[in-house]
Amino acid sequence: MAFANSAIWNSDMNPLVIAGPDFSNVPNVEVDGKHLRQVLTAHAAWLDNKPAASRAELNDGIFNELKLLNVRLAKANLRRSHWIGADLSGSDLSNALLEYADFKAAKLVQTDFSTADLSGVNFELAALGYSNLSECTLTGVSFRKANMEGARLLEAKVHEGEFSGTELKSTGWHHARLFSCNFNEANANEALFYHARIQFCRFAQTALVGTNFSNATIQDSEFRNSDLTNSKFNRADLSRTKFTDSQLERADFREARLPSASFYRSKLEGARFAGANCYTADFRGANMKGAKEVSAEMLSQSRTDAETILPNGGRGPYCKGSGAERPTSR
Repeated sequence: MAFANSAIWNSDMNPLVIAGPDFSNVPNVEVDGKHLRQVLTAHAAWLDNKPAASRAELNDGIFNELKLLNVRLAKANLRRSHWIGADLSGSDLSNALLEYADFKAAKLVQTDFSTADLSGVNFELAALGYSNLSECTLTGVSFRKANMEGARLLEAKVHEGEFSGTELKSTGWHHARLFSCNFNEANANEALFYHARIQFCRFAQTALVGTNFSNATIQDSEFRNSDLTNSKFNRADLSRTKFTDSQLERADFREARLPSASFYRSKLEGARFAGANCYTADFRGANMKGAKEVSAEMLSQSRTDAETILPNGGRGPYCKGSGAERPTSR
């Protein structure tokens, strides 16, 4: 990771330039009788395999409100350390030991946490814009009301993650594994979940406009009263997932697997279904007016009722041979 003249962002996402590590506020901080500046310098030397160097052991330390821009803390031991309100923007914490550290309200913009174990870490209210959390282990981590716009979580393993009220716009979750996570009231517009595996996760009142779930596996999860307008689910497996009272106008379900998926009272106007498996899918009370590429077989194998608005604009339930699967041409 290069530090010289590297661009980072402040909490307002305005670009600024930092020339090398910045040890502001460090002079009066000591770790085991040594100034923190010495500890950080020795750790950087250790990373470069230089003589008379030593790994940073900052576990259980209290570093609240410190400003340490662009510092090298890769592979450092920061277990249970406290960084409340600190600024570590642009820093390298890749492969660091960070279990149960506290970064509440910290500034961590463009910070690299890749491959780190972040189990039990508190990122509540933190600024993590454009940070790198790829290949991280995230068990019991809280990002509640944090700003993670543009962050990368490629191949991350997230178990019982808390993302309620979090800014997740344009985040990348390619091949991530998410289990029992809470995304209620988050903003994940234009996020990318390519090939992600999502199980038992909750998305209530979540903004997911233009979000891409292509080739993802989303099973036994719930999207309730969420906005998924223009979202993509091409070739996704949505088995047993519920989209109750959600907006799915112009969503793309081509070649998706929808067995036992529920779209109860959802808006599916203009959605695409070419090649989708709709066996036992629940469209009761859904508005499918103008839905495209819906076949008679799809609707015959799914559940509709008198409140369903079929692709031709008529009311259900669907009757085979009625032609109601074809949207009315204008």
